[in-house]
Amino acid sequence: MWEDKLEEFSINEVNTNFLLAIPISNNELEYLTQYGKDALEDLFEQKNIDIFDIERESVL
Repeated sequence: MWEDKLEEFSINEVNTNFLLAIPISNNELEYLTQYGKDALEDLFEQKNIDIFDIERESVL
């Protein structure tokens, strides 16, 4: 999903990291716990979800 990863960079000796939080449903959390993050990311890619839509339907 993140082919060009959000890499750390440094400005004036201050390291900066980008973080990305994706809201998930309870069912997606259970799936993540059982099968791992790669499996959940695969589902997201298959369903072509909009990660910025906080009101999207669950993929499960």
